[in-house]
Amino acid sequence: MRGAFSLPAFLTLAALAGRGQGNPMPTVAQEGDRFVVTAAAYGAAVGPEGQLLSLRVNGVEFIQGAAKLRPGGGEEVGVSGLYCTDYNSWHRPLPMPGPARLEGNRLSADGNGWTLSYVFLPDAVEIEAFGTPKGARPFTAGYPPAQLAVSLRSGLERACNPDGEGEIGWPVARPVEGGDYAVLAANGAGLVFEKASSVKSISHGWITAPDDHRLNLVMLDTTEVKQTPQRWRIRAFSRPAPEHALTLDIVSPTPGHLFCASPAATFTVTVRALYGASFSGLLRFEGQGYVFAGNTVAAEALVAVTPEAPAQTVEIRLQPPCPGQYTGVMSLVAEGVPVIRKRLGFVTQPERIPQAEVPADFDRFWDDTLADLAKIPLDLTLEEQTDKETAAGRAFKVKYRSWGGRWAWAWLYVPKKEGRAPATVQCPPVSVWQPGLCQSAGGDLRMAVAVHGGDISERPARADFDYMNTGITDRDAYMMRYSYCCLARCYDIIRARPECNGEVNVSGSSQGAGLALVLGGLRPQIRQIRGVAVALCRIDWTILGLAKWGPHLPEGEDPQRVARVVSYYDPARFAHRIRAADIVLGIGLFDFCAPAEGIFSAINALPPDVPCRVYADPFGGHSSYNYALLEDAAKGLTVPRWEGTAADNKLNE
Repeated sequence: MRGAFSLPAFLTLAALAGRGQGNPMPTVAQEGDRFVVTAAAYGAAVGPEGQLLSLRVNGVEFIQGAAKLRPGGGEEVGVSGLYCTDYNSWHRPLPMPGPARLEGNRLSADGNGWTLSYVFLPDAVEIEAFGTPKGARPFTAGYPPAQLAVSLRSGLERACNPDGEGEIGWPVARPVEGGDYAVLAANGAGLVFEKASSVKSISHGWITAPDDHRLNLVMLDTTEVKQTPQRWRIRAFSRPAPEHALTLDIVSPTPGHLFCASPAATFTVTVRALYGASFSGLLRFEGQGYVFAGNTVAAEALVAVTPEAPAQTVEIRLQPPCPGQYTGVMSLVAEGVPVIRKRLGFVTQPERIPQAEVPADFDRFWDDTLADLAKIPLDLTLEEQTDKETAAGRAFKVKYRSWGGRWAWAWLYVPKKEGRAPATVQCPPVSVWQPGLCQSAGGDLRMAVAVHGGDISERPARADFDYMNTGITDRDAYMMRYSYCCLARCYDIIRARPECNGEVNVSGSSQGAGLALVLGGLRPQIRQIRGVAVALCRIDWTILGLAKWGPHLPEGEDPQRVARVVSYYDPARFAHRIRAADIVLGIGLFDFCAPAEGIFSAINALPPDVPCRVYADPFGGHSSYNYALLEDAAKGLTVPRWEGTAADNKLNE
């Protein structure tokens, strides 16, 4: 027998009882203006407009009572329990459907453009939403164009995803990705939110009640593009299942799990049993190269925890076959079956990750492109956006000509304060919807660039070509050439502004961070580069089938030939041209759009005297990078420069 897990008998029986086995269906009765639900595993209440006002398990209330918000210091609005918001706008509640009506164990509300229903089961509440809530702004990530937020009490004890993210704290300590999240009280009672898109704790001055000015929200939305009803489930348990009674605490001796100058990664792992549980079995890690998946790594150790000795700390040493980025899962395994799984990423010897080979005529190609761009009339126009003017600044829609004489657009924000100031070029994430609509002027000198070739004020957003794929088989005709020329022209425009003191910085996230490196190479006068989730580095890997996000290989084309074309547009291959005084990069080791190995191939190609600080989030993905890391200098790491050989540099070609 390789391992075992046990809970006290009263925990085991309670956990089984909470799974609806042989339990009667709940009763739902109207009491005044609300509906009261009595089920085997929980009690609930729903308000007249469809708000989930209460959800009690084993004597503990999980739902936060009425909260009040004052977005932007404006009119105060109230939210209760489950409410509807604009996508990514927790502070912008939308009208609930209401009035609620009861049909058996199903409670439905229909109005204001959408429907919301609850189905009450012995141990769970099923939620269904459909439609477009009144006032919702369109978005392109999925359907519907809004999300549900379930507001939970601050007095709960912990939250976890035992099949990936592990413990996330309460209040939630860092951004997380989608999954099945459990939120537990001190007595072990809890709720599992199946298919939650995220869980977050928000402390903000706009939250005027409750007194701690915090909202703890479980967000429910979808990336499903079909206009069909969307469903989620909240499962209740009075005592924890095995996966909710064990925790893994993984500690690295280096910031961000970056093991410089070390061929091995060593972690200290503490296993804890809660609620009187016991476990004996294996602590096991299994992983592989994030880009080069054929490189595997594994290790394991015996562990045992009991109510009398509820914690054990062991050391796990991982020795991968070569330098690079590795990801995998740390598991507790009993009888060959994983009980809990926590994802873990690390990088060994980042200074030995090979640089990208730069085409021999790379610099000549881009120098000629910039020389040709300089011959094209700018034809600059500024259209003031008077409704976005504030006491601090003004906003303009910018129109100009880019590569090939094509029109291009950007938003320009200028301060009203007298004197000259540093400027920032803000590079956009991917899609024709970026950089979004004009925002209120904030008093800074900034230019928000569009690279897709469409008018930025049009909605729905559109462009007459796909900049990442159009012309991809021809280096000279590839439309990313237009996009990169937009960056250079916006630098020229803002640097020439009378408000600019001559210092220009560049920033961006996702695609925008990769574009920031490109602009640093095209205009080496850039002083600071700041990027998070640095996508586009080694976009040739996407063409070759090694990475997941980037341009597409056209059907029937030779991947090696197309990879050579896009190599002229790879941000990692611009790195040797950069002369910035400071570079700050945020990297998530589970970022499918921005593999750390590609980013380090760019870092290792920087000139030796160009400083670069890396803030790695070892658990972060593309949409869950922990931006708080950037505020703590101790979490940053200056990675040694490239120490490989010319032969090493051919390893990934």
